[in-house]
Amino acid sequence: MSRIVDVLALLTTQHEQLDELLAEAGHPTTRAAAFPALTELLIAHLAVEQEVLYPAIASLFDREVMAEVMVEHCEIKRVLADLLWIELDDPDFTHKLTALAVLLDGHCAWQAERMFSSVEESVEVETRSALGARMQAAQAAQALDSFASAA
Repeated sequence: MSRIVDVLALLTTQHEQLDELLAEAGHPTTRAAAFPALTELLIAHLAVEQEVLYPAIASLFDREVMAEVMVEHCEIKRVLADLLWIELDDPDFTHKLTALAVLLDGHCAWQAERMFSSVEESVEVETRSALGARMQAAQAAQALDSFASAA
């Protein structure tokens, strides 16, 4: 993976990857390959947002806004957990995947429309770069932990 330094560029790239994987998971012919990749990226994405990004930018937003973001994360995780228990060819899979897509669309839209501009205006480029590096390091560590536990 190439080094993306600015946290906003990293998030934008991940959002695009999530969109692509969601589309692929929506097709029965590519679902078996796309859904595990979607699951892995989404879990890592949400975790580093919660562990690294949100604590760093929490002062830019009202407590209520940050609480709502965390509720949104919980709902995304709940729907993802439901999907993990459903067979890929089950008709309910498509319905749950659609629900996940709607939640992710709202999540990504809020970040792009509201959060990104606030971060860009209030957080210096160096700090955004440091956040991006911290998020990448956290994701790399998660990937290594996942790999090690699978071995």
